[in-house]
Amino acid sequence: MNNLLKFIQKYSSFFLFLGFQLICFVFLFSSVNSYHHVSFANSSNIITGGIYEASSNVSGYFNLTSEVEQLRIQNADLKKKLADHKVFIGDDFASINDTNYLQQFDFLNAKIISSYKAGRKNSITINKGTKNNVKPEMGVVGTKGIIGITTSSSRHYTYVKPLIHEDFILEVIHENSKSFGFVKWMLSDDWRTATVVDIPNYVDVKLGDKILTRGSNGLFPMGEMVGFVLSVEDIPGEVYLKVKINLAEDFSSIYNVQVIDNILKKELEELKSNQN
Repeated sequence: MNNLLKFIQKYSSFFLFLGFQLICFVFLFSSVNSYHHVSFANSSNIITGGIYEASSNVSGYFNLTSEVEQLRIQNADLKKKLADHKVFIGDDFASINDTNYLQQFDFLNAKIISSYKAGRKNSITINKGTKNNVKPEMGVVGTKGIIGITTSSSRHYTYVKPLIHEDFILEVIHENSKSFGFVKWMLSDDWRTATVVDIPNYVDVKLGDKILTRGSNGLFPMGEMVGFVLSVEDIPGEVYLKVKINLAEDFSSIYNVQVIDNILKKELEELKSNQN
């Protein structure tokens, strides 16, 4: 104890200096001194913001690399399918005029700007709206498969009901057998899976088989990818299979999409209404 007291006494001037310095710093950067406090806070925010921006840029770079690769694959596939049938009709849309099937579709590139997950009622927002002729009841596809259906639009933005929504239902076909059913997002599904119902139980459905859009409602062209068969259940006493599929599109990482407009959809709807 005596040694400690002697040490403090010996360096008392130095400790007094440190004490005064500490008091000065407290007053200098406290909220009482608004100028220095704000200057210090702003400098701190700039540094922190720079770190977050750098981190975001690195993360965005890796996501962009993945997305570019997906787009390359999609473009190569489209070139094989649509050779000599693609006609550019403006800055926004590219039209496919296929005289073999008398179908005509417009494709508009868009980006997902937000996605909202709320249990069984999820939604997606894209950066195209009525200014770009986007309206409700148009199909939306990603780089790997279908995304959903537009529900409402403002001038610059549109809500999309994704496949992972409890009210989503779409007619699909089993590629190998051409048998059709309906894809739904059921309680047993998560954001990576969906369920296909109403495929007859005599159909030979195998793991890994492709499930595609049928195109009957005019929202999607025939043959757009939906998913791959994950499991097949033959329910006793039922005449239909319960087919679980892995969704082609990963809803946790989607960025670039295309909105589909079937310009002959009105004609199809009029034909159906006349039958009724």
